Amino acid sequence: MKKLKLVSAALIVTLLLGTASCAFAEVGDIVGNIYSTDILAYVNNRPIPSYCLDGKTAVLIEDLDVGGTDADAHYGFYWQYNDDTRTLTVDSDGSSGYGEPLNIERGEVGKILDNIYETDIKVIFNGLEVPSFAINGKTAVCIEDLGTVGLDSPNADYGYSKYMCNFTWDGDKREVRLYTYQTNDLRDIPLHKMVYQFTDNNLSVSFDQLNYYMNQVSCDCSDEFAVDFNHIKPVLLDGETVGTMYVDHDGFLSYNVDTLKIFDMKKDLEVILSYDEAVKFITDNYEVYDSREIDGAAVYLAKDKDGNRDLFYALKQGGLVLESEFGNSYTTVEFSDGEDGLYVKVYPFAGPHGAATLRQKVSPEMYQRSN
Repeated sequence: MKKLKLVSAALIVTLLLGTASCAFAEVGDIVGNIYSTDILAYVNNRPIPSYCLDGKTAVLIEDLDVGGTDADAHYGFYWQYNDDTRTLTVDSDGSSGYGEPLNIERGEVGKILDNIYETDIKVIFNGLEVPSFAINGKTAVCIEDLGTVGLDSPNADYGYSKYMCNFTWDGDKREVRLYTYQTNDLRDIPLHKMVYQFTDNNLSVSFDQLNYYMNQVSCDCSDEFAVDFNHIKPVLLDGETVGTMYVDHDGFLSYNVDTLKIFDMKKDLEVILSYDEAVKFITDNYEVYDSREIDGAAVYLAKDKDGNRDLFYALKQGGLVLESEFGNSYTTVEFSDGEDGLYVKVYPFAGPHGAATLRQKVSPEMYQRSN
């Protein structure tokens, strides 16, 4: 037992001495080298320049989103630097990137390309600090650090690291590929007037006859759910799993759902009124005080039971649209003819009576359905 204690003490002294020797490195000191590599690297299937760093494949943060040209190189990330906090923040945007793919050629193995410098800048990648290295005024991170699905990842069951990434290695091709969580959009489901509501990871779908044809997505997440950021969970619709989702460190919801499955489950909710049905809906439920027939629609200004004035379209191809809700605080809401079409004139729009007016063009074309 005493011998074990002595060995432990010796180890502690050694570690302290080692720590002391490292502590002499100051910001700007050279602490290593970065090397060329014959490995081809891809981020979200887009080729990117890469380097060898301590046996891992490194990429530059600044290469992940390069703006300012007609062929922007974007890999599905955006980054910003805060000099006050000495922090470089990198976040995924849920896309696979865009821009003209770069033509990357294999390098030779082992050639020293640059020095690695001691730095006090921290890199926060998708809300968590990741090991980073300063290289000639830029910052490098390693694909293996970002994409390894370790025991510390709450997303291991879904195949993602704690940084919301994963990677693959092909030894035969000498290729390494980093992937991030990809999102899609419920509003792309070919249904109209739908309201998609997330309550934590439970999704509900409802139909709103007075909604625009544009679908709406909203989230009402509990505090407990929101603070558990970067933790992938199943999306549940009527008790069935229809995808995955997570809340990021800024409280924003990201999701990837099976849009075809949701369409099949909820397509019967959509009830698009015919032209005659839309006219009847308006006249039965509102007090119409003016109307016009224009190309593609009948247009109505009408009051609800509270005196709020609304602009409606009854579309000739079928469909009801409540375009604008003007409330009841304005003195006048009326149609006004212009040289290029019909407008709604609202006044007084600002200040006392007779002050500035608002003129809103009547344009039902944007609501015409393509399917």
